[in-house]
Amino acid sequence: MSISEGLCAHCIHNTEKPRIYLTDRESDCFQLYMQGASFREAAQELDINWRTVHTHHKSIRKKMEVQSTSRFDFFKQAFRMNLVRMCFYSG
Repeated sequence: MSISEGLCAHCIHNTEKPRIYLTDRESDCFQLYMQGASFREAAQELDINWRTVHTHHKSIRKKMEVQSTSRFDFFKQAFRMNLVRMCFYSG
């Protein structure tokens, strides 16, 4: 099991109020990204162009004030902003 599978595959929204608000489509893209999907995979899943997914991702990063494109930095900031919580499970 990879780190992203162990940490991200089963992340769920925290019960605390998030510090930012995402549109429905941003939320869809966010969830897929946190599960490890690429822009193209998310686009295929959502039946939209990968460039649209990229645009949503840029918007989310801007709202989260994340400059880095690193998935790890993105996850750390999402966790800090109460968008997700870590769920540990054995598989």
